[in-house]
Amino acid sequence: MKILLRSVLIFWQFPKISDELLDQYKEKKSEDKVYTIENMEGGHFLTDGPMRELFELFRKKVINIDSAVREEFLKLYIAYKTDTNFVDVVPQKSKLRLALNMDIDEVYDPNNLCIDVKNKGRWGNGSVEVHLNSKDQLDDVMNLVKQSFDKNSENSSSF
Repeated sequence: MKILLRSVLIFWQFPKISDELLDQYKEKKSEDKVYTIENMEGGHFLTDGPMRELFELFRKKVINIDSAVREEFLKLYIAYKTDTNFVDVVPQKSKLRLALNMDIDEVYDPNNLCIDVKNKGRWGNGSVEVHLNSKDQLDDVMNLVKQSFDKNSENSSSF
C-alpha cells in the first residue's frame, strides 16, 4: 500500500503555479465595485423618465422613517436597512417593485397591494412584493414599508 501511495504522489504532484498566474483566474468580488443609480442595473429608469420623481418621493419618505435607515445601492436593487434590509427597490420602466422583508401573513394590507412571492425567484430580500406605480399609492405603500421596518427593528433589537 505504501509503495502505491508513493507512486501516486510522484505521478500526481500538486501543480506549482505562480501567484501572478493564479491572480488572473481569481474571481473578482462584487463588493469591490461601488454601485450608484447611474451604474446599477435598471438605474437608468431612476435617472430620467417617469420613475425618477416617484423614486425620489419614495426614497425621501423611507430615509425619514428613522435616523438609523441607510440606503445601499447594489447591482440589481437598492436596499434600505438598519441592521438588516426591510425594503428593497427594484427599478423598472413603469413601476418600482418593492420587496418587503416579512411574510405575507404578518402584513396588514387593507388595500390588497401585497403579493406573496415566497419560493419565487425575485431580487431583493423578503417574500412580500408591492408595486408602486404612482404618487397616489405612496401613502398606502409607506404604511406597508413601515410595518416591515417595525418588524425588522424588533427582530434586530432582540439579539
